[in-house]
Amino acid sequence: MAVQAFMTLAFIFCLSTLGCISVVLMRYHLRYEIYVIMAACILESLTAFCLLMSIAIFGARCFDRDWLLYPNFNHLSWSFAVAVIADFFIIIVAICLYFEINKARERKRKANTLVMKMDSASSFRY
Repeated sequence: MAVQAFMTLAFIFCLSTLGCISVVLMRYHLRYEIYVIMAACILESLTAFCLLMSIAIFGARCFDRDWLLYPNFNHLSWSFAVAVIADFFIIIVAICLYFEINKARERKRKANTLVMKMDSASSFRY
């Protein structure tokens, strides 16, 4: 039951992350770009945590007779390996989104500086 709950939460968080990233790619709300990227980073981190918990629980208890019926027929197959690889890549994406937050802050700071320079140059009269 816990594995299914964690996997469902991971799926919901992952879909929410895709929504946030698509808003940034469409350049829809440029004012809130940093906050949307930050939300995507947090949601992706939550996805990685939920997926890691479900992998750990399933990997630890897959052969337990009290947890699953007929453990003789249960084994960790390719789908478990794909889940481990997916979690690895999700962690990498969360780290990349964190670095993107810093780059977006720097871009916003440079844009504000440029606007201030242009504003002060236009007020200068000959």
